[in-house]
Amino acid sequence: MTARETLARELKRRRINSNMTQKQFSEKLNIAQTTLAGYETGEHMPDIEKLRSIARLLDTSTDLLIGT
Repeated sequence: MTARETLARELKRRRINSNMTQKQFSEKLNIAQTTLAGYETGEHMPDIEKLRSIARLLDTSTDLLIGT
């Protein structure tokens, strides 16, 4: 499984487990909901700063999000 695929799976799983909608989560990240949807489907990969922000919001590490 690639880092992009792992991120897509983990991001969606952890966001749902945090009881946040895509809209709520994207607002906290200050990104468009469609951008978040792209991350969750594996269509797009966030830059390193956005990945760090995602990890902070989900109280996890970037390594766990991308499977390294």
